[in-house]
Formats: sequence, structure tokens, C-alpha cells
Amino acid sequence: MNKIIEFKDVSFKYEEEAAEVIKNLNLDFYEGQFTCVLGHNGSGKSTMAKLINALNIPTSGHVLTFG
Repeated sequence: MNKIIEFKDVSFKYEEEAAEVIKNLNLDFYEGQFTCVLGHNGSGKSTMAKLINALNIPTSGHVLTFG
């Protein structure tokens, strides 16, 4: 299967002095795979989606789409 989205040690925080919202995330999504992201309010679901389409840029690490 081909990787279509890859999170490599991704961390993100909204402000320089704030706590990290996402810390050291490693996650792969593969072609043909169905994935559901669940969590409480404020758990980072929307932030993760915004990192995929570059509306947010990771504080550290890399988000790769289609390699």
C-alpha cells in the first residue's frame, strides 16, 4: 500500500510561549485505508487536519502528503 499522509515527529503549538497542542506525533495513512479520528473537545483533531493541508505549520517535525 502507498502512504498518502505521513506525520513524522510532529509537534505544534499556537503561540511561541504556549504549551504544545500536539507533541511528537508519528502516524501514517495509507491508500484505501479508512481512518476515524476521535477525541474530546480540544484534543487536537482539527489542528491535525489543518496540519495536513498546511493551514497550520508544525513547530517541529514534518507532515508529508504523497511522499
